[in-house]
Parts: sequence; C-alpha cells; structure tokens
Amino acid sequence: MATQVIEVWDLHVWDGGDRENYRASFSNPEAAAEAAGQHDRIDQRRIIVHESKADYVEWQSGNLRRNALAKLTNEERIVLGLV
Repeated sequence: MATQVIEVWDLHVWDGGDRENYRASFSNPEAAAEAAGQHDRIDQRRIIVHESKADYVEWQSGNLRRNALAKLTNEERIVLGLV
C-alpha cells in the first residue's frame, strides 16, 4: 500500500490586527517554534497522501474498520471473538 501519513506543523503569522496568515509548514515542532514570533500560532495537522485510487479505497475500508472497532467496549470485543 502506498499511502503515506505526514505530520506537519503549520505556522500562522499574526498580521497585527485580527487575522493570521499561513506562512509555512514544518516537519517538526521545534523548527516551527523557532520560526514563530510572539503572537504567531502553530497548528499540528496530518496529511494523508494516496498514490492511487486503489490505495485510497483500501485505506478507507481499513479506516472504517478501525473506527467501528474503536466504538466497541471490551466486553463487546470478547463476545465477538476479537480478543
């Protein structure tokens, strides 16, 4: 499967008024913090990149399964034979 999950930290620079403007993305939080000013904001986000539609469909079905399993209690998992 050629799906990549990339964690980035986005730097939003305060314009001195009531807005913040996107400036750059960094691969680690330390670099983002070093580039940020006193009133700037850093947001962490996850970018998911798929190489093909088949990779996307495979990832989506796996993601659906993970979300469904996360909603089950431990007792429900035992009853279903998942544990």
